[in-house]
Amino acid sequence: MLAKLAGEGGIIEINGGSAPECFREMLLPLHEKSRIASLDEAVKALTEREELRSTAFGYNTAIPHARINVHGGDIAVSIGLHRKGIDFKAPDGKPVHVFFTLIS
Repeated sequence: MLAKLAGEGGIIEINGGSAPECFREMLLPLHEKSRIASLDEAVKALTEREELRSTAFGYNTAIPHARINVHGGDIAVSIGLHRKGIDFKAPDGKPVHVFFTLIS
């Protein structure tokens, strides 16, 4: 089983059944390390971006991204692994298992 690592540079095992749930799990370590001030604001920004167009590009991978204030740098990164996979409306129709989340 993957170790649940907090913060940038680690892989976070996520289990959410929806995009907002997955976003919250991926962003929680960034919030706990004070990289993002508001967890709710970040989840909302990612969810609104995802509603415009899916950030899944196929091959079981998505790159959700949004712009909000980031503390201590220009960008905050979180990598999530969803073992079961989640429907993210990928062009190839496959569920997403790997998320590279970018907040800038």
